Amino acid sequence: MNEYLSSLLHFQRLTIFLIAVTLLNGFVSVHAELHNKQIKAYRTYQSIEIDGDLTEEDWQHAEVMDRFIQVEPYEGEDLSEPMELRILYDDENIYFGFTCYDSEMSKLIANEMRRDSRDLHENDNVFVLLDTYNDKRSGFFFRMNALGAVQDRAITNSGDTFNSDWDAVVACNSKINDSYWTAELSVPFSQLRFEKNDPMTWGINAGRGIARSREEAIWNPVPSSYGG
Repeated sequence: MNEYLSSLLHFQRLTIFLIAVTLLNGFVSVHAELHNKQIKAYRTYQSIEIDGDLTEEDWQHAEVMDRFIQVEPYEGEDLSEPMELRILYDDENIYFGFTCYDSEMSKLIANEMRRDSRDLHENDNVFVLLDTYNDKRSGFFFRMNALGAVQDRAITNSGDTFNSDWDAVVACNSKINDSYWTAELSVPFSQLRFEKNDPMTWGINAGRGIARSREEAIWNPVPSSYGG
């Protein structure tokens, strides 16, 4: 697990423009470190209900993170079932909206509802990892399954140490549909440690696990041959 979390610390860069502790009407941009990628998170003024539906209009305005690369079992290949991730933020929270398409929804594995379960990765799941100091040494990890169960970890020492007792006060929910499932996560800025600079640069990585095929894909994967 430690080696896995350490590999995820090869983030893209996430830049949030701030005035004091209030986010501007600007954007969040993610620039590639190992791959040429960029995304902007959308500044919302809507009230975002964490119901798993992603029906608020601003979700449709947000740019889409949609190419995820397998690390298992077929390293370097595209994720076999499409996924989209959108990011919103307001003065108080950063929001993550996942849409996971599945051509075999009847084979979806979702049976874990416990908070911080060590078995959550054995369910179909999505995850996001934030490096709020952009130092590739620390971060905050959140994983959700299709039932809305959440697991969170505080990571230090370049992924060698993770604190499973850290429980952030977050809001999360999921919804299962006929051909896809969605997950929605709201993380208050008050739950994260970061320097309030202007601009403020974070790291980000995200991915999906498909349990039936033991498949895992990441937005910014690190090849097994990468030694950095």
